[in-house]
Amino acid sequence: MSHAGIAKWLSGPEFARRYRGVAPLPREMRRSALPTGTAMLREAVGILPAHLRRAMRTKCRILLLSGYTIGKLRHDRPEISPGHFVLVQRILDGRHIYADGARHFTGFARDDDGNWWTAVWKKTRDGREVFLETFHRGGIKGRLRDAESLSKKKGAPAGSASSPAGPSPIRPK
Repeated sequence: MSHAGIAKWLSGPEFARRYRGVAPLPREMRRSALPTGTAMLREAVGILPAHLRRAMRTKCRILLLSGYTIGKLRHDRPEISPGHFVLVQRILDGRHIYADGARHFTGFARDDDGNWWTAVWKKTRDGREVFLETFHRGGIKGRLRDAESLSKKKGAPAGSASSPAGPSPIRPK
């Protein structure tokens, strides 16, 4: 699958139909059994660039969106439409990506209107798959401000190895 293929898929009617076909999942239902078919639903929403795959230590090329996460987003973020998911690839290809430990990663990018968007994804324990955990508008300014304030309290510069608030930036070579 190519970047153009992902963009076409995410902006097409079939992805929109599948996205809207998952019922919103309220918090109180998230620990119980998922609606039939929701758990098995997996949709491609991005292609992981080579430098990101190396940093994540995975061979997986495709970022997946699970039915569970769709249900969470439909409940918690009803303003997100299926068409917004084309921004996920912009985030993956961008320069604002940070490792939050060994398995979790966060990225930020601006849309055409200048609004920041945030995506958080993680790889499975065996590293064979990578799933989008959340996706929403907003993000980087508050995150950088929080990192700076925590690093001042600890006396370490933001982004340093000794700073608990300093996520490790991932940059293409």
